[in-house]
Amino acid sequence: MKGDETRQDIRLEEISNLLIQYSMGNFENQLPISEEGDEVDALIAGVNMLGEELQHITFSRDFLSRVYNSIAEILFVTDLKGNIEDVNGVASETLKLNKYEIIGSNIFDFISIQGSEKGISEVDLVNPKRDKMEFDGELRVNNEIKLKCNFTTLRDLNDEPSGILLIAEDVTDKIATEKLVIRTIIETQEKERNRFASDLHDSLGQQLSGIRFYISALQSNSKDPSLGQQFNKTLSSIDNAIQELRDICFNLMPRTLERHTLKFSLGELATKFDVGDRLKLSVNYSATTPDLTKAFEIACFRIIQEFLNNAMKHGKASKVDVKIHVPKNSKDLIIDLKDNGSGFDTKTLKDKSGMGLRNIQTRVESYFGSYKITSSKGKGTNMMLKFPLAFVTLQ
Repeated sequence: MKGDETRQDIRLEEISNLLIQYSMGNFENQLPISEEGDEVDALIAGVNMLGEELQHITFSRDFLSRVYNSIAEILFVTDLKGNIEDVNGVASETLKLNKYEIIGSNIFDFISIQGSEKGISEVDLVNPKRDKMEFDGELRVNNEIKLKCNFTTLRDLNDEPSGILLIAEDVTDKIATEKLVIRTIIETQEKERNRFASDLHDSLGQQLSGIRFYISALQSNSKDPSLGQQFNKTLSSIDNAIQELRDICFNLMPRTLERHTLKFSLGELATKFDVGDRLKLSVNYSATTPDLTKAFEIACFRIIQEFLNNAMKHGKASKVDVKIHVPKNSKDLIIDLKDNGSGFDTKTLKDKSGMGLRNIQTRVESYFGSYKITSSKGKGTNMMLKFPLAFVTLQ
């Protein structure tokens, strides 16, 4: 009888040691069940089952943890107010903070949502009709890193909102590639314009000049007074055609812009408008403006051309002021365009198909720039464009 008690004590001690092993994460060990099938064996069976369950749970947890941390995007898990409860390794690496320095902070301390200073309200995030939302954003610690943010409302077993999952994809390189493609397309178009303008000027322009010479020679040799008036009308028509051809070639690609700077070309453009008595163009090109890339100078010239056309056609303006400068201690090039035309309601700009804004917007965004238009009826129009110097200057 005493031997049975001793054996039972040993088995209970083995169970205790096994539980200690389980507490240390060693779930692969198990105890054998004796042939007696007594109460201790029932206890051992239960402990063995516990070990198998713990091993399964731990494997699943470790597996999910590996998946969670292997995702290439930034992951944040927050409560319903945006307070961070967990992050993955990419988030820590991107923010250059360890996990425990991030947990407890608010998600919007690290990420700003485009068009919103303090992000999205709690009501937006837990709205059952909008479980998923997508926004453009950037890191507050480095606003050069652009993000595509996807917010998903997490729900418990009762389908009640329990938290928020934010997946933030770094799209900086993707955006840069898209803008490079757009710039390449625009530059290809400009080269084609240049080729077409050269063909018109060198071919058709020379032919018209030759025809004018021949007709002028016929007029000099003619002794018939009745033909004089016809010769004069013909020469006047040819002169008009030559001038229109020159205007077309200038609009397609000013020769001075190929050979000279944007400042020189804008000066020529101002003279051209002044001589035409259509509109007074004033150009203020700051002496502190650095040398710009030729492709960007062409893009600026096109934007200014578009603004001038709109000022004359839609605003009936008589004066346009152009100012190009770099503010002190600034890393941006600023272009201010202002006319004294009739102005318009800026709410109509929601449809960007008007006023040639699509062309302007494409050129501005391809150089990581931004623009703002202010106007009101009877008070003219102002467009301010801003470009990072790093993308528009000669290095």
